[in-house]
Amino acid sequence: MQTESPLSARWRNAAVFMLVLLAVFSMHLAINRIFQVDECQNVYMSRIVALHETGTYFTNGTLFILGPMSWIAAHTSSSAMIYTWDRLLFLGVFWGNLVLIALNTGVPLRSRAFLLVLLGAGTLAPLWDYGFEIRHDNVLLLLLLGMWWVVRRARWRPEAAFALLGALSVLAQCVSFKAFLYWLPLSLAALLVPPASLRAPRGRRLLWWVLGAAGAGLLASAAYGATGTLGSFLNGFRTSVGHSENPDRFAPWTTLGRLPAQMPLVTAMAAGLLVAAGLRIGKTRLAALTWEGPLPEAALLLGSLAILLINPVPYPYNLVLLVPFAFLAAFQWVPTLGRLLGTDGMPALAGSVLVFTHLVPFAVQTARHLDFTNDRQEQLMDLAESLTDPAKDRVYDGAGLVATRESIHYQWFLHSLVMPKIASGQLPPVRDMIAANPPSVILASYRTDWLSPEDQTYITQHYVPLADDFYVLGASLPEGGGSFECLHPGRYQIALQAQVTGPGALPQVDGRPADGPVELAAGLHRITVPVGVKAAVIWLGPHLAGLRLPSAADHRALFVNWY
Repeated sequence: MQTESPLSARWRNAAVFMLVLLAVFSMHLAINRIFQVDECQNVYMSRIVALHETGTYFTNGTLFILGPMSWIAAHTSSSAMIYTWDRLLFLGVFWGNLVLIALNTGVPLRSRAFLLVLLGAGTLAPLWDYGFEIRHDNVLLLLLLGMWWVVRRARWRPEAAFALLGALSVLAQCVSFKAFLYWLPLSLAALLVPPASLRAPRGRRLLWWVLGAAGAGLLASAAYGATGTLGSFLNGFRTSVGHSENPDRFAPWTTLGRLPAQMPLVTAMAAGLLVAAGLRIGKTRLAALTWEGPLPEAALLLGSLAILLINPVPYPYNLVLLVPFAFLAAFQWVPTLGRLLGTDGMPALAGSVLVFTHLVPFAVQTARHLDFTNDRQEQLMDLAESLTDPAKDRVYDGAGLVATRESIHYQWFLHSLVMPKIASGQLPPVRDMIAANPPSVILASYRTDWLSPEDQTYITQHYVPLADDFYVLGASLPEGGGSFECLHPGRYQIALQAQVTGPGALPQVDGRPADGPVELAAGLHRITVPVGVKAAVIWLGPHLAGLRLPSAADHRALFVNWY
């Protein structure tokens, strides 16, 4: 019986150890890293679906929020816990994508080499930027990698393969509007010029693809019917079309410029494959276009790159749908490199190149995520929830960070596509939204900085900042007191800005002494305080005995996009 060599055992054990470290580190980041605004919108939309409020608040109704995310939102009363469970859910998607990337290299799952390939996929730094976030791109990647595996690596009967290919295509379209840019060319290529393992009569190939697509369509329709979100999905589809026509375009070079710094080795090898593929096509013409060899991976990478280049707003998270295919392209050089490793001294050189052009950049790039924590966001979530009743009080932040509370309007989030509609009058100004449904708490961020001066003035007139990013209903009063317009009934505190003792020290509300929290009805109230003393009326919420102040912070740091 052949035994495993000590060297092979050491490599295997080292790979297992590093994969365990990566798993632990990824869980830490998933739980603790800052939440991006797109994640907040997806979480809040899952709440809308869970509570059947699609007629009250906007949701795009995409398929990935209808299942576990909505269940979590319906059965969890803490916003922080909703985000934690959703992040852990998408951590599973993240590792599922890594396993599929490794499987798509063609390395057998049960082999020792598979661990090394999985380690290579698991150290693609750009995927750690956005790969475990609560966003549709990660679910779309899971489906696309599954489609590529079905066509390129699986050894199934053609009927089953084409049925699954059709089903995954429809599911992908229900996850993201842009999905057709990926599944349509791949499906056409497989249907028109299938690889040898999938050859069958053309009519049969198309029939099974259609049957698979129809089955997935029925399942998606059942999900939309059960949740009442078909109209929301179609509305989101129309919004996505408008987003694709967004005139506020920017070039992709800043996004693509991250690749040489984050994964220089993979970038160089993937670019080399594109050049080699171009030379081969130039030499052999149509004879080069075959499923055999590395050209399919080169075409997959080139197509993904083209989609990124035509994207009007190529934010860095779009690299999630490019980097895995770059890795698959780079991996095509492995057989050639394996032959070179037989030369004396080459293993040591190859190891050094791998460490300093892949592992070291990965470590440097991923370590920076430890600086971006969600501590502040969770602090504000908890404080906002302690200051509000889930049945009576609202919270507004233009993003949906506090997932357990109602917002102020059907258009509850601020977005670059929404602001022109507000400016043109298609949507009411935010001050009118606030006046109609006053939130007890407003969270400020870079997105609320987009509000008009009139909106900003309205907020400062009716809200008191407890911190730069946290406002509650109330007002600052002049010396001796004054009138206070209560937008929303509830418990308030009259906070004096100086210590006062003796007769007449207590503030009065409408002529009655206020010794502690007071219950105010909506409307005008007269607040009287000792002469020469300033005071503030501050929302206290339904339960707190006294005011809780958050720590100091800069509202512009509440959300970070380009980390």
